[in-house]
Amino acid sequence: MPISIRAAGPKDLPALQLLWQKFNAYLDTIDEPEHIDPTLFSRFEALCFGPDAVCRALLAEHDGEPVGYSIYFWGVRMESVTASLHIADIFVDEAVRGTGAGRALMDHIREMARHRGAGQVIWNVWNKNASAIAFYKRIGARHLEEELQMIWPVDQPPARPIV
Repeated sequence: MPISIRAAGPKDLPALQLLWQKFNAYLDTIDEPEHIDPTLFSRFEALCFGPDAVCRALLAEHDGEPVGYSIYFWGVRMESVTASLHIADIFVDEAVRGTGAGRALMDHIREMARHRGAGQVIWNVWNKNASAIAFYKRIGARHLEEELQMIWPVDQPPARPIV
């Protein structure tokens, strides 16, 4: 049976959590384990399915069993003044890699972006995740050398104004 992609809902939280745990375990095999607090996932329901949701989720299934997911949100790229679909997270279980699940997720995401008139799909990939980078290159994605991702934690004190 082929891979199917569908929107995830609150009833899919146990499957999404299991896949998220597998993703973190996989990342730990690439570099020093980060020991992500497993209780962090409890925030996900509100972020994705709550009244003030900031993202959405897709679930990839093979023979009715969850094998992958993607979390995404919409944004705007002002240099091209177009909508953009941003992938916040994407994972396919190692047991089914090579079956087309990753490609099915990416194709579905790209079609959603095309349908909404978005100009691009944007995501980050950890520079140590060589297999993911190779996959993205195989499907025709390229990395931007002229941009750097910046992170500014909101719980840090504000910088002092320069006088």
